[in-house]
Amino acid sequence: MKHIRPLIMIIAVLALVLAASVPAIAASPFSEEDISGDFVYWALWNEGEPQQQVFAEMIAAFQEKYPNVNIQVTWAGREVLTKARSALMAGAQLDLVDQAADELNAAFIKNDLAMPLDDLLAENALGEEVAFKDIFVPGVLEPYKWKEQVVFIPYEIITSAYWYDENLFKEYNLTVPKTWDEMMQMCETLKAQGKACIAQDGTADIYNAYYWYWLSARIMGPGAWYAAVSDPTGAAWDDPGWLEVARKVQEPAQKGYFMSGWDGSVWPAAQVAWSQGEAAVLLCGSWIPNETGKTAKPGFKYRGFVFPEVTGGKGKATEVESYLLGWLVPSSAKNPAAAKAFIKFAMQREWQQKIVDVGQNMVARKDVPLPDVLPDMKAWFDTATALHKPYDGVQADHPGWWATIFLPLDDQLIKLQITPEDFIATIKQRTIEYWAKPTPTPAALR
Repeated sequence: MKHIRPLIMIIAVLALVLAASVPAIAASPFSEEDISGDFVYWALWNEGEPQQQVFAEMIAAFQEKYPNVNIQVTWAGREVLTKARSALMAGAQLDLVDQAADELNAAFIKNDLAMPLDDLLAENALGEEVAFKDIFVPGVLEPYKWKEQVVFIPYEIITSAYWYDENLFKEYNLTVPKTWDEMMQMCETLKAQGKACIAQDGTADIYNAYYWYWLSARIMGPGAWYAAVSDPTGAAWDDPGWLEVARKVQEPAQKGYFMSGWDGSVWPAAQVAWSQGEAAVLLCGSWIPNETGKTAKPGFKYRGFVFPEVTGGKGKATEVESYLLGWLVPSSAKNPAAAKAFIKFAMQREWQQKIVDVGQNMVARKDVPLPDVLPDMKAWFDTATALHKPYDGVQADHPGWWATIFLPLDDQLIKLQITPEDFIATIKQRTIEYWAKPTPTPAALR
């Protein structure tokens, strides 16, 4: 599963370690002759992964351009921050780290441990007569600003949506639903023909959570769920909109629109079945063509549509999830000049194109086309009126609440093991209890 889980247990310790390390180095412009010395980079890719091979090639080319730099890269995989912990505790150097933005936000940014990079963005892109900041997809530099400064530079953009095979939609004469009601009607039409509508791995709690998250965004608007979780009085949960969200979360299961056996399905069984044509749609991340490319039936034509609007809801289809992978320079970095030079080097069109070709994902550079398996995605970002964080920022900023309160209750809700009324009453009470106890996340309140 490519989805990256929050670092619930190590963030607080990591923050303390970083805070006690080398004081921040003042940011300043650099020239090529300044780039030298040890440069320590911890990467989220595992050795042997296709995108790791691209980054390895990129690092070798960077070394050739800057021969006075001694690059030390650790291929740490998805648990890069966990693995870096022991090294940081021992006082090891760390100049650059890449990971999902929410993970870096929790460990570095909201603890004021990331170096501002506005000076880098004001320079020209490497080898181009255009400001570095102007090569990015609009909006992607904004969500993780700290004290009005950019501290996170994205290189890859992921989003979640409903994915489908264009051939299957043509076979069943289906049109892309614009509203939740249209989505449910499409599922009813398929059910009447004996066809499963929605593939779902019901034992994957983070995938079950997509339904609560997206319906809350469409009914209550982006940011509303975060605000409710952040309310220590619990009063926010009294809004009747939350009961509507809970009721709609249960609708697909109540009406038999999930594929048979979904509640016991273990990842990746459902997405494999979907890729073989056993269900019409799958709510998942844009990594899905990459994960199912080897199992998809011949001729499978990947298409996607954003989560539908809910009639009367506050959220809009033009409000798009932006799940970013990228870099951060710790404020304790000993060689920030090399880290900044590498970021500019890696954002060259040549390397961004290779990430697209190999990783089959959208990149943060706006002039690089999407891979053929994601033909719809660029239009979502081009027409977006707002970008919002995955899971509305709750998973990253309130990991304790997310893991111990929400995920178990949400699993019960989507599987019809608890009524919507009991779900709201329980989550309200447990939120009040959560904030009444000492907790590591109050600083995340915004």
